[in-house]
Amino acid sequence: MKSDNTFYQPTVVSQTLNQINNQLTANTNLGATLSYTEPLGNRRYLELNYNYIQNRNDVDRDVYDVEDVGNIFNNDLSAAYRSNYQYHRPGLNIRVNRNKYSATVGGGVQYTKLYSDNFSTGESLAPSYQTVLPSARFNYEFSSTKNLSVDYETFVQEPTITQLQPVVNNSDPLNQTVGNVNLQPAYQHSVRTNFTMFNPVSFINFFAFADATYTRNAITYAQSVTDNGVRISKPVNVEDNRSIRANVSIGVPINKIGSRISLSANANQQYGVNVLNETESDITQGTLTSTLRYSYRYKEIFDIELSGSRSRNATDYESNEASNQLYFNNTYRTEANLTFLKNYSLSSSYEFFLYDSRSTDFTQQVELWNISISRYILKNKAGEIKLAANNILDNSFGISQTANINYVERTATNNLGRYFLLSFTYAINKQLNPMAGPVFYN
Repeated sequence: MKSDNTFYQPTVVSQTLNQINNQLTANTNLGATLSYTEPLGNRRYLELNYNYIQNRNDVDRDVYDVEDVGNIFNNDLSAAYRSNYQYHRPGLNIRVNRNKYSATVGGGVQYTKLYSDNFSTGESLAPSYQTVLPSARFNYEFSSTKNLSVDYETFVQEPTITQLQPVVNNSDPLNQTVGNVNLQPAYQHSVRTNFTMFNPVSFINFFAFADATYTRNAITYAQSVTDNGVRISKPVNVEDNRSIRANVSIGVPINKIGSRISLSANANQQYGVNVLNETESDITQGTLTSTLRYSYRYKEIFDIELSGSRSRNATDYESNEASNQLYFNNTYRTEANLTFLKNYSLSSSYEFFLYDSRSTDFTQQVELWNISISRYILKNKAGEIKLAANNILDNSFGISQTANINYVERTATNNLGRYFLLSFTYAINKQLNPMAGPVFYN
């Protein structure tokens, strides 16, 4: 790793970092589960279970400063440590089955013990955590094609050994990380609801999903910025985080013209806490996406699909409204396939991407067009010779935008540009071997 950095405040300082980082990590997981079910009569059951998990990690990280006289071992950045997480979880559930519904109520008690030895400093850690984890499940069948389920679960997120070790990682000199020995586990409540419906006569389908989580003592990364602009990230506990996700989709056939229309909507809202220079502030991040899709199929000869998707992404910062972000991702796509002369196939797809940032007045359009022609050979069309022209419009870059709870990222990547590909595909007969998939030769 070599980097040259120039810092302009408070004074102009140039810094060259030339280091060698070697890290060897070994991970071993062992687990066992015991369960016993006792009938209580009237289709009621008592379930007893016990889970044991052992997770062992061995990390050896050696850092050397490259100097004119040779490689010099860096004691401050090097680390060698071993961790062993042991989980013990006895649990008890009561389950009731009825003709239309089933319900389960219970939970467990999780005891977690961490054994950690830092061979570099001679320090050892041995924190233990005890947590009660209740759970409940309910499933209701209105009919064989209509179902509702509600699940409530609790989880514990223990800090990893890397998050606990107070060792600086400067692999990115401008964005360094360090562990926190005082980190505590996070406790999460989760409620999930699913509703599905399918009409076998009209072929109308409907699906709805909602998921709400509440995390107490949540783990997040506090950031501090030095005078010369270096960002240091450290895991810390904050009071809570909350999130809500929902999805709704419906599909309706138009049988008279052999078509189908589907509409879906996704929503995601997160409420978190950001820590900057030891100051906490609330952050709200929301995403709303809608997609409309139309498909048409004429026998085994021709099919076409048209779709459009629009995504709204917003991030609001309590302490710095000037940093609020609002942007849109739009995607429009069409794909068509034509089979002719029995053994020939012509395919084409076109995608149009529009990225629009209202916060920075940034707008970018990207088009992608692919086309291919195939000739099927051998018995049962097991062989396919395909000539494909990819990225016909020769766009040499791509754009993507994503948002997280404390940052918005826009990535521009260089693409290969226009290229052609000749390939041969041979599909093994799945009737002879149902587990086999296609074998590709290019």
